Amino acid sequence: MRSKELMARILVIDDEPAICRLLERRLSTSHEVATASNGNEALLLLAKGERFDVVFCDLQMPGLSGADLHARVAVLDRELSQRFIFMTGALGDFAGRVELARLPNRVLLKPFAHSDVLKAITELAAPPPSNR
Repeated sequence: MRSKELMARILVIDDEPAICRLLERRLSTSHEVATASNGNEALLLLAKGERFDVVFCDLQMPGLSGADLHARVAVLDRELSQRFIFMTGALGDFAGRVELARLPNRVLLKPFAHSDVLKAITELAAPPPSNR
């Protein structure tokens, strides 16, 4: 059971260790943070039954890309796939920008502001409004 101080359970997936460390250090004071260095490692965590409120996922990773991981997760757990926030440091060419625009989830461009990270967590981890 989480204490009241831990607001969300967050998974950070990035092949750049510095990004994982930065987000873990910044967020772990008030959230429970797990990290994975690639998409396959993240799939293993999910297969073990790990559950997360928010997933920060790099788009461009060797092997299983962030978009490919998202597609797999969408089949297994549609609700979780809606709580992905993609991160990327490269906009690429026009085709790459078109692909980014097609993604159904929020995209944070690296380097991103800590306030943008916190805003995304607040929006995704908040309970849905009740239907009374």
